[in-house]
Amino acid sequence: MKPTKEFKKQFEAIKSQLPEQWKAFKVVRNDKGSHPITYKDIECAFATAVLDLPQGSNILNVGSYTQYIVGLLSNYNITTLDVREREAFLDNELVIAGDIKNAPLANGTFDAIISLSSIEHFGLGRYGDELDIEADKKAFERFKLLLKPNGLLIFTTTIRQGGPELCFNAHKTYTKDIIYDFCFGLELVTETFVKKNSLTLCEENDITNIPKEWDIYCGCWCKNERVL
Repeated sequence: MKPTKEFKKQFEAIKSQLPEQWKAFKVVRNDKGSHPITYKDIECAFATAVLDLPQGSNILNVGSYTQYIVGLLSNYNITTLDVREREAFLDNELVIAGDIKNAPLANGTFDAIISLSSIEHFGLGRYGDELDIEADKKAFERFKLLLKPNGLLIFTTTIRQGGPELCFNAHKTYTKDIIYDFCFGLELVTETFVKKNSLTLCEENDITNIPKEWDIYCGCWCKNERVL
């Protein structure tokens, strides 16, 4: 964006007020209007709303947004599992590089497992993981073992009507039936459907059926029956 005459005038005015040791240069930015949101914000808000656990609970994070996990670290003990290595953000985070299928984690350990916008990428090699067409299904089986009784599984993923799709090597897009098959043996606590393009909540029958398009599923499931 090129600077307008008004911008140049504002620049010279504010520059003239700077103390002597300051230097100034022009970079045009215009972020007026309402604060922008993305579907990531909606996913994180959903997870926080259903994460009804005492401070200090043990949570397994599997590939979720790092900024969101930083916020959780103020209240919970987090074990982060990701195929890509990184350093822990704070002392109450343990980071393990690896695959959920064979990660060195003890069964019945976690009060909650959070996996935001991750399972649809499992087994496609995009992040350096091994190719495995059933990696997502295997992940859910491991989730069920790792949760404590009454533990919560909170996840978001892609969803569409009219049949699942594979966009290799970016992601899969699931149907509701497939998601429910993944969660077999768990009890549904609550779920939300989100239109990706308009960032609005929607009913199940409003989920897209356009080829190569997808919307968002947000779900909270419990290892045993639990009502929030």
